[in-house]
Amino acid sequence: GHQDEDFNNPNLGTCMDYTSNPSSNQHPNQHDYDQLELIYAHLDSTTTVGQAVNTQHSPMMNAAEFRPDQAQLVKSIGRLRIYVQDFGRNESNHRQMVVHYVILAQ
Repeated sequence: GHQDEDFNNPNLGTCMDYTSNPSSNQHPNQHDYDQLELIYAHLDSTTTVGQAVNTQHSPMMNAAEFRPDQAQLVKSIGRLRIYVQDFGRNESNHRQMVVHYVILAQ
């Protein structure tokens, strides 16, 4: 959230401060970075860094293979379309899905 939502208070020197004079509020400050750390901190000991990816049964495809009629449109925002293709569960009982972000040309 914003650190201050009152346009009349002195600038806090952060882009997360409402202001009538944004010249000194162009970038995040330490408080903003601390908040991001709290929100996105990796709090468990599990990691996937360096693990091999099993592509043997992967539903991955390249953009040229995408067909909107074979996917479900889940969101439409202006020229952005978000489609999901559900490939069911694999042998490990993990659901396999591909999300396509399509930006329509003008």
